Amino acid sequence: MASKKNQVSVKSWGGARPGAGRKKSLPTNASYEGSWRYNPQRAWIYTTGVDAKKELASGTRYELQRKALWLYNNIGLAKGAVDKVAALVGPLKPQARTSDDKWNRMAEEAFHDATSWAPGVDVAGSVNFSQVPRLLVSQMAIAGDVFWQRTLSSSGRGMFRLIGGEHVGSGNATEADGWQDGIRVNEYGKPLEVRVLKTPRNYEEFIDIDAGQINRVGRAYRVGYTRSPSWFAPSLNHFQDYSESLSYEKTSQKIGAQMAFVVTSPEAGNLAFGAGPLNQGQTGSSPTNTYTLDSMMNSSVIPQLKPGEKIESFANNHPSPNFKNFLEVLMTDIACGFGCSKEFLFDMDTGGAGVRWALEEASVMIKGIQDILIHSFAAPFWKFWVWQEIEAGRLPMPGNGSDWYKCSWTPGQGDLSVDFGRDGRLMSDLLLRGQISPQRYYALQGLDSDKQDEDIIRAAARRKKMIAEIAKEEGVELTAQEIFPPAPGSPIPAQTVPQGE
Repeated sequence: MASKKNQVSVKSWGGARPGAGRKKSLPTNASYEGSWRYNPQRAWIYTTGVDAKKELASGTRYELQRKALWLYNNIGLAKGAVDKVAALVGPLKPQARTSDDKWNRMAEEAFHDATSWAPGVDVAGSVNFSQVPRLLVSQMAIAGDVFWQRTLSSSGRGMFRLIGGEHVGSGNATEADGWQDGIRVNEYGKPLEVRVLKTPRNYEEFIDIDAGQINRVGRAYRVGYTRSPSWFAPSLNHFQDYSESLSYEKTSQKIGAQMAFVVTSPEAGNLAFGAGPLNQGQTGSSPTNTYTLDSMMNSSVIPQLKPGEKIESFANNHPSPNFKNFLEVLMTDIACGFGCSKEFLFDMDTGGAGVRWALEEASVMIKGIQDILIHSFAAPFWKFWVWQEIEAGRLPMPGNGSDWYKCSWTPGQGDLSVDFGRDGRLMSDLLLRGQISPQRYYALQGLDSDKQDEDIIRAAARRKKMIAEIAKEEGVELTAQEIFPPAPGSPIPAQTVPQGE
């Protein structure tokens, strides 16, 4: 027989009393209601505690990745959200920044020639360097993070190997050995080794790679997390709710389209009409009645109904007037989980200042992801690749050899803008006033400043050469000012500058 302290209180009319059996515990300091673990007026919130190392266990990570991958493969809203962000991040272009300008141009050209061919830079031969950022963003969004390993070609040229986050796990290693979520760390949480599994969840076949040879690309989630969860993690249930709600409404629409008319009757409970259509010459029956159809012209029919019966068009009331608002609530929460606004990620249905604010939020998000890619992938790979070229003698050491590694990165896409004309005029005006550098001006447009300068100079030299040759042939004197508009960078008369509205 159960002891008295374990018995559940029962009300006089029977049944368990709500909350019976649950331990009542109110903190001594009750100033914060949110700190009450058991509150009869709230749903119970379960967590593993506040230790970051225990929040994202291997089983939890695997389930998040599995569901996120299914959403990406099957739901357009999920795939579109990931692909839009990945597309706007775009490629990254290196801008060597040593003191030797000639070496800078030589290194950039050599890098482009070697990495623009996928088999020349990716050991799997799948993507070239320009295509990597989009792939890394997609991998981060789905799996939480992605890894890349330094490796060399047969000729000693720098290459990379991409490793999906789902292939990194601790396996049978324990936290006592320093392993956290596939990475062995020191007492300060610094990575020492990364365990790469041959196949996800296969704890028997793996290889441990020194952390100096492999980099992780992913968002910093919070202090104490060795890795980061899928971007879908906060919104997996909302994505599923969105998909299921649409599926139910679609089923309702199909059924409603098949049911054109209904017969209503005071004796509806005693009638059993079939679901088939009322065709010309058809005779039907029910347990209490037999009915016939009279023919009319052009194969139309008139059903003969019993007294009191009516035939009415079927009105499908789905979806409800609130259905769209319901979906928008889900999309808002999904977008917040991704780190931006609903308007940017799914539906730019606002206007004016709202659009500008959504683009500002999106711009901050895109720049943050680009910063992750630059510091976790592009810059380390540039240093690795350039050093191998210098070691092999394919590139000389620039200048005094102290700044060979210096490089800045230009996104392949310009800043987001809702009014390119106005923003473009502003940037041009700042450039002419000397308030921004040409490098910054071109970077905002996703252009390589060195390449632009070279093109402008070569175009000017080519024009002068062509003018001299043609003028000599025609026996006249010509100047560039007589033929072409003012040279780039020349002051523009105020009256010729287009004015904004």
